[in-house]
Amino acid sequence: MDGVSCNLVQHMFLYLGIDYKSIMDKWVIDYPENYNIHEVIGMEQSEIWKVTEKMEFWETIPKYEWFDELYAYCKTKCNTVFVSAPTESPECISGKLSWVLKLNNSNNDYVFTHRKELFANPNSLLIDDSDKNIKDFIKHGGHGILFPQPWNSNHLLIRNRIGYVYNEINQFLNYE
Repeated sequence: MDGVSCNLVQHMFLYLGIDYKSIMDKWVIDYPENYNIHEVIGMEQSEIWKVTEKMEFWETIPKYEWFDELYAYCKTKCNTVFVSAPTESPECISGKLSWVLKLNNSNNDYVFTHRKELFANPNSLLIDDSDKNIKDFIKHGGHGILFPQPWNSNHLLIRNRIGYVYNEINQFLNYE
């Protein structure tokens, strides 16, 4: 969910009182492929993640502007399941579940786990913003699309991220 469907970083910055645009510009230029948000904004990791401890934080994360179109596209092509890693806060799972259920679709499937690779098989495709998650998924027999973001190795594809993802989905579906 975070980094593909909803804008966790922007939401965190709002709660922390940090200007999103200036940091994102800095991230792209000075910290490409750095997944450690605390290094980019110069704060302690525990201080940053503290804002995420309430259910309200998770259930109110804004969708990315491309989410509705991408989600609809995925659902027309294959079974679509949200596989999202929770934080250690129990409020996180409740909030993420609330977020998914607000999509007003009775066919919303979801799993909360750090072990996304457990769902890997030759017929499965993971779209994720983490290089590590994609590598693990592929290593365990699945297919992966690394969703372009400043913090991953596809950061140079940001300007055409949705075109890239659609192309990769179609290649996967034609590959089977």
